[in-house]
Amino acid sequence: MANNSFLDEALAKTAEKVSLVILNQKQVKDSIAYALNELLEEDATIVFVSLTRTAEAVLKDVKAKKNNLYIIDAFSNEGDQDEKNEKIIYADTPSNLTGIQIGIEKAQHASDDKNIIIFDSLGVLSVYNDKKMFGKFLYLFSNKARLDKNTCLFFTTKDSIEENALESAKQFFDKVFDYSALYTASAE
Repeated sequence: MANNSFLDEALAKTAEKVSLVILNQKQVKDSIAYALNELLEEDATIVFVSLTRTAEAVLKDVKAKKNNLYIIDAFSNEGDQDEKNEKIIYADTPSNLTGIQIGIEKAQHASDDKNIIIFDSLGVLSVYNDKKMFGKFLYLFSNKARLDKNTCLFFTTKDSIEENALESAKQFFDKVFDYSALYTASAE
């Protein structure tokens, strides 16, 4: 796994905030795994919304305790709850924003702990949803997260989202951390 200590700044400054972390393609997989493992050490319920990988693939990256982790799997195209694991909740596609929101609510209500919600790809959300629906979701979701005092962390790669969609989305975040210029020489 690559050195992802640059993310420590973002992880330290996101408590009860809605934050966006912008990465380059070379950083994204290891950085999300690093952030997930670091946040699993918190005394909180972690809700990981996977838009780019199956729940099983996400679990393979988890090195820390898993009892406080819920995964909303919007990648597998499954529609039903996993009967073997109640901590994996399926939303059939990334365009099913209602299903994703219901899954998040279900995970949050399963615990009295504070909640940390992680989205692995803002870019996928922007591709699967029209511009108006994408903006409306970010607006409503970020405001609800603030009211509930949740910590939310969205990841994206600069090349996975249209520049104007990214600029428009930034208004919904309390903090934006752009690490996409790091390691660019090794990414090429």
